[in-house]
Amino acid sequence: MKQVYYKAITLTALTYPTSIFAQGFRDNDVTGGKTFSSFVYGLEGAFNTLFMIIIGVSFFVFLWGLAIRLIQIGSSEKQKEAKQIMVWGIIGLLVSVSIFGILSIGVATFK
Repeated sequence: MKQVYYKAITLTALTYPTSIFAQGFRDNDVTGGKTFSSFVYGLEGAFNTLFMIIIGVSFFVFLWGLAIRLIQIGSSEKQKEAKQIMVWGIIGLLVSVSIFGILSIGVATFK
């Protein structure tokens, strides 16, 4: 199972820069998109993509822990390990959603 995990991480790491650089700045001004506002728009798109990936991975980690917990009903040690995985998944969700909200407020301030 670790091989699948490592392959998913590698695939994400290799394709993430492509999705970031495919997004251009929005050209809503006469200066050709070289203002601070267009820079903020570009960062917003990059952060949105990054945080959606992080939220997805955190949710997957939570579900992975839940699946382990349901499959290993008889083993007390595996139950504790699965519970810890689920807790880290929830912590990842809470932290990433909180940071996403704070950054969204900051981006909205500079628009």
